[in-house]
Amino acid sequence: MKDFLSVVKKFIEQKGFKEKLSSIGESNMRQVGRDLASGKITLDQAIDLFLKERDYKYLVGRKEREELAKMLK
Repeated sequence: MKDFLSVVKKFIEQKGFKEKLSSIGESNMRQVGRDLASGKITLDQAIDLFLKERDYKYLVGRKEREELAKMLK
């Protein structure tokens, strides 16, 4: 599995979102990456946690979510 934070940052950049992750958001995504790697959470839960940051859930549709899941595998 790839590094969660770097994939999320790349995804945000590719999609051209104006809102980037804050330093607290980056810290949260590092923790999500660690939890994902240890098996505490699933990939879907990790993506949900990412979408809660800066309200990305309003910007990311079903197709973009599937694309992000592919990038993370």
